[in-house]
Amino acid sequence: MNGEFDLDFKEIDDLLKALPDAAQEKVVLQAARAGGAVIRNAAKENAPYDDSRTSGTHLRDAIKVKKIRKTGQFTAGVTVGVKSKDAPHGHLVEYGTVNHKAYPFFVPAYLAVKETAIKTMQGKMIRAIKNTAKRIGRGR
Repeated sequence: MNGEFDLDFKEIDDLLKALPDAAQEKVVLQAARAGGAVIRNAAKENAPYDDSRTSGTHLRDAIKVKKIRKTGQFTAGVTVGVKSKDAPHGHLVEYGTVNHKAYPFFVPAYLAVKETAIKTMQGKMIRAIKNTAKRIGRGR
């Protein structure tokens, strides 16, 4: 499943373009992190958890929001997923195996909160654009 989505908000885009490039990237990244956190938190709530385990990383604790880095182009985004180093079995739990039934935790969380994540990003972008414009206006 591809969990990417683009925000197409004409008014926000116009306001964003009025900012310097570095400020644009910072605003978009803040918004993406806020939206990613909504998805991460929902996935953590859905993830199976065994409190009798005393070692290793629990699956829910390996669900992270991570900045996407691409060189040579403007990129301000995040990815939300299970950190495979800490929980290499995340995909096996989500989709199941020949021997184990699937326990979907991530996809249902994403689908349940996608609209909330978008609204969170919208709000964060508007606040960040206003705050950045104020700082620029004061000469900072």
